[in-house]
Amino acid sequence: MALPLRGSIASAPDAENALHGPAPCDACRFASRCGAESLACYPFALYAKGAGEARWRYAPRQPTGERFARIFGTEAARAPGTSRQR
Repeated sequence: MALPLRGSIASAPDAENALHGPAPCDACRFASRCGAESLACYPFALYAKGAGEARWRYAPRQPTGERFARIFGTEAARAPGTSRQR
């Protein structure tokens, strides 16, 4: 089931091309875990908002359920022991 992005790709300046080209998840070691556990990181949030590769390429990748919920507008349970990032 595809989840809608809340106020992100659809409103990005270059929305038509937002999903073409490289993405933060392409070679990320967390990609399968994020998909399985509904997690997202800051670079993915930047990507979802339409930021270019130069902005997200070297940003730290610390995926959380809370960030996933903010991006996709869903309620996601945090894994035990994870910190809340604001």
